[in-house]
Amino acid sequence: MVKRNKVLKLQELGLLAIQGLVSDICFYIANVVSPQNSEHVFASSDEKQITVEKFVIELKKHIWCHIPWYLYGEVFDHVLEGVIVAVEIKKAKWRLNTKMPEFTLQIWAMLKVAEVLYLKQLKQ
Repeated sequence: MVKRNKVLKLQELGLLAIQGLVSDICFYIANVVSPQNSEHVFASSDEKQITVEKFVIELKKHIWCHIPWYLYGEVFDHVLEGVIVAVEIKKAKWRLNTKMPEFTLQIWAMLKVAEVLYLKQLKQ
């Protein structure tokens, strides 16, 4: 007999892709604000904060303009899960010799991505 594998629906695949994308974005932002990053040199922590906030605003616009209204709840759950997964992975990499100010800054930047979820239409 031939064994059939379960195939996910396109909607489920899209939601999982959003979750993975948000996790990847969290890691990217954490690396950008890291003091060890030589590509993006920021003059101050205020400049880092402004840059992260601008990025989150643009990400929010991009995500929600491509999502149909009836999927808002499911996308909300998957975006939140993506942020949680990224933060948990980052926390698992913490060691006693980790520089706490840098680690805290990276976690802050990752959690800032969760602000993508602030949308008027999501208030129920």
